[in-house]
Amino acid sequence: MLERGEIEDEINKEVIAEAATFLENPSEDLMVINKQTEVLGQVIIEYDMQGVAAPTELDGLYACLLALQCIHKMNFVEKENEQNPDNPQIQKALVVAMDQALLISRAFKDDTLLNAVKQLQTSLRS
Repeated sequence: MLERGEIEDEINKEVIAEAATFLENPSEDLMVINKQTEVLGQVIIEYDMQGVAAPTELDGLYACLLALQCIHKMNFVEKENEQNPDNPQIQKALVVAMDQALLISRAFKDDTLLNAVKQLQTSLRS
């Protein structure tokens, strides 16, 4: 999409290139993942505000970033449940992971993360 010249705004080009590079070698730092997701989301919102559909590749990049956030939350839940099962943050993280997995499932017709979150939820109940 960048090589095809579909993106004219130079700042948006930088944001998209940075997100794509990030996804090639993602960080496990949630703050970094969140920042990448937020900035790319702003680019997509900019398209929506102009009444123009964002290139589908942007949606794909955004879904990958949301998936990273979801996986991070799932990993937190698993680790924290082993170390401190009474931590109230476990349930909050599980709710966020479920929301992100549902969004990805509905938008991209892919239930992989949704099934993983449901399985994690079930394992916590046992």
